[in-house]
Amino acid sequence: RRRAVEMLRGSGRTTTTTENAEGITGGGATTTTTTTTTTTTEEEETYEDVLRGGRNARLALRFYLWHYVAFALIAVPVWFLDQFRCPELLPLYDALPFPLKGATLHVVWHACSGLGAFLFLQFLTVCRAEELGVECRMGRAVAGWVPVATSRNEEGSAAGKRKGE
Repeated sequence: RRRAVEMLRGSGRTTTTTENAEGITGGGATTTTTTTTTTTTEEEETYEDVLRGGRNARLALRFYLWHYVAFALIAVPVWFLDQFRCPELLPLYDALPFPLKGATLHVVWHACSGLGAFLFLQFLTVCRAEELGVECRMGRAVAGWVPVATSRNEEGSAAGKRKGE
């Protein structure tokens, strides 16, 4: 959990690194000091804090969940079934009615893997919008049932509403 929070929001810690190097170059002494200070918020965020974050965090997790369901839980098992049980399934494919006759589970693999890839791109879009400060909402497109990320706009602006403005 901590690693996921650090990846999403930063570690919430202050770190200072100092390196000293002394050497002799060209007959004279050289001293080099490098100091790096990184300061973030003093309070460390927990996984639950991130989930309770803005609407974009919940929306991103929703897109990721549906990507996982479509790809990992449906498409991949169907692909394995189709690849390793094809000879046993061919008589069933041929027994299907006219529009579906001969259609294999490979069609389901293509549909679900494509949907999974699309939903993952929506997840990435919402994550990027969060970093840019644009609030997102879930809209419907493609036959009215495929979810897409759209920006919430204040006055019909295509640019969307930026947080804090």
